Amino acid sequence: MGVPHAVIFVKDINDFDAKIIGKEIHDLKEFSNFANVNFVQIQDKNNLKVITYERGVNDMTLACGTGGTASVIVANSLGICSSKVSVHFQ
Repeated sequence: MGVPHAVIFVKDINDFDAKIIGKEIHDLKEFSNFANVNFVQIQDKNNLKVITYERGVNDMTLACGTGGTASVIVANSLGICSSKVSVHFQ
């Protein structure tokens, strides 16, 4: 991706404070240049909901292309989505 990404799978992306948790993960020392933090809700094998706390912006963003891509790659590698997926940014 060119940018470090953390991909976190959640049951419901509307059921927690993504901004606070996203900032905490973004700021971890393990990410020396910070990271985008993607929270992913699996709707089914072909649909993911994604919200992103984006580095550089240091806040939630409406969409993140590399975040959507990272989310699909991780979900697919874990066998929880197909290779053709619609990503719905919230």
